[in-house]
Amino acid sequence: MIDVTVDPDAWSEAEPGTEALLDRWLVEDGAAVQKDQPIAEVVLVKATLEIVAPAAGRLVHRVKQGDTLAQGVPIASIG
Repeated sequence: MIDVTVDPDAWSEAEPGTEALLDRWLVEDGAAVQKDQPIAEVVLVKATLEIVAPAAGRLVHRVKQGDTLAQGVPIASIG
């Protein structure tokens, strides 16, 4: 399984302790995805970031739409 997280570079402008919001899933739970396919949108410090699949496989959501997450927390897994 490969964990999917928000790119660590995206947090560089954020204050310590800032959380991101999983705004919208672009792919259903359990769906097949391709490498670099957009899978979710995350809002961090007034910017919406598109999260892409780091590999091909089946997507397993680990965070619900509308949940907040801290830096480094996986939002999904690909297996």
